[in-house]
Amino acid sequence: MARDLSGIVLIGADSLIGELGGDLTALKTEACLPPASFDDPDAMISAEAALCFFELAAERLDCPDFGLRLAQRQDLAVLGPLYLMMLTTATVGDALHLLAQYLRLHSSSLVVGFTRNREGALIDYAISFSHEHDDRQVIELGLALVTGFVRSRAGPDWYPLYAQFRYGAPTSATLHRRAFGTEILFGQERNAVCVDSATLRMPMQSPGAAAHKLAVQMIRRRDAFDGGALSPRVEAAVRARLAYGQTCSAETIAGALGYSVRSLQRGLAEAGSSFEAMRDAVRADLARKYLVQSHVSLAEIADMLGYAQPSALTRAFRRWYGVSPLRYRRDARP
Repeated sequence: MARDLSGIVLIGADSLIGELGGDLTALKTEACLPPASFDDPDAMISAEAALCFFELAAERLDCPDFGLRLAQRQDLAVLGPLYLMMLTTATVGDALHLLAQYLRLHSSSLVVGFTRNREGALIDYAISFSHEHDDRQVIELGLALVTGFVRSRAGPDWYPLYAQFRYGAPTSATLHRRAFGTEILFGQERNAVCVDSATLRMPMQSPGAAAHKLAVQMIRRRDAFDGGALSPRVEAAVRARLAYGQTCSAETIAGALGYSVRSLQRGLAEAGSSFEAMRDAVRADLARKYLVQSHVSLAEIADMLGYAQPSALTRAFRRWYGVSPLRYRRDARP
């Protein structure tokens, strides 16, 4: 299944690469991005190629904070009607919840989660499909843009309560602290920022009822047009729930997407898949990433992925990869 990403993710990358002394044409060629990728930000591009492009840019330019630097040249206004609709919500929390609900209409390969907790809400950011690329540049770009949006409402001195990332700490975290503050955790189970309750309750400055009505109509028309793309939506929903250790059954996913269980299963069958197969594939991908990119224990991974015991995860992991989880973790790390 083709995975697409909106070309808006590339805005500003050409000038940044030029300033860093890089060869944009060579990077596009190596990543298999079409030559005209930067000409139309509204065009859809291959998500695999985009992930490869960001990974190569950071590596070839010796710029491990490439995504954070790019975030300084972008903002969420590039989301067009979705951004306008966010501005017309009552509170910052409502705007973030809306972003989590509708970002898929811009890029089915990205998923934003909005989960309430005791401190406020966790806003997490993830790639919605299995891949082999180092995705930290895209993840940091996305979370920095979300943080920047909140800061534009809460004031220039606002920072999330904390930010957390799956991968290990970089050699230098200067730009991370500039973007997210001093409370940054690495080697965690997810990529997320925590927004405090007081900030979530802050009112948005609404452009007015007419603008809100127009934005809602545009988003709903696009949502209706996108309705046939069921498999990516199910995969993204499964990935989001498993990332938080939430119950992930056909019933919960169908309810979250507005389907009956029968309609969900029928739609997936027509696409040549099933809910069980899709959940199994997402579990396999997340288990591998948790083992390699974080220091989370096997028992914690099993619990997050919905297994009653670590032994059940071990059996599943052997079926997926032919080795035990601990052996895989040991062999994958330098």
